[in-house]
Amino acid sequence: YLNPLLKKCPGNIILHIATNDTVKKTSRTILNEILSLKTFIKKKLPKTRIIISNVVQRVDNPKASVTINHLNEHLNELDLEIIDNSNIKGNCINEKGLHPTQKGYGKMALNFIKCINTLNKKWKFPKSIDCSSLSYEITNTSTSTNKTDENLNTSNPQTEDNEILKKMKLKNPNKLNFGHININSIRNKFELLCHKISGVL
Repeated sequence: YLNPLLKKCPGNIILHIATNDTVKKTSRTILNEILSLKTFIKKKLPKTRIIISNVVQRVDNPKASVTINHLNEHLNELDLEIIDNSNIKGNCINEKGLHPTQKGYGKMALNFIKCINTLNKKWKFPKSIDCSSLSYEITNTSTSTNKTDENLNTSNPQTEDNEILKKMKLKNPNKLNFGHININSIRNKFELLCHKISGVL
């Protein structure tokens, strides 16, 4: 799964792995496998920065829970760049006890955002991305040819989309060009959404 990503030569890689291994493997075995994977990446991409995301707690298996605690302790003792997920407690894990709830994923996203923001301070990013080559295609699936006012006022999303495009007076009513997207605006809105999901706001 990793090789296709490595072909893109990313500048930074976040590894969030090992949750499923904690049932049958010891913390030391998993630690060695994580370090081996880190070494494998470094040999292929020496300049790539590797950050390891701490394993999120699970409450479905007592043995796995102990293994995760020991593994995270071992990771924190080493000279590694770590994303701390210790704020995702048992009340943020779903009923099956393995995966986070929506609130848990919200907290995980915030942990990742905090790490990414730290990385961003060391790089100069453009204020916007030219997305002029991207577009939102609208396919008219309606079989009716009688477009009366009554039809246009229905709650059909397809009709509403077409009406919005008409009001924007686009040259091509079937294609919406995104133009330039403001990176900071998207980042701030996403971070606000994560705060709301995780219960911070």
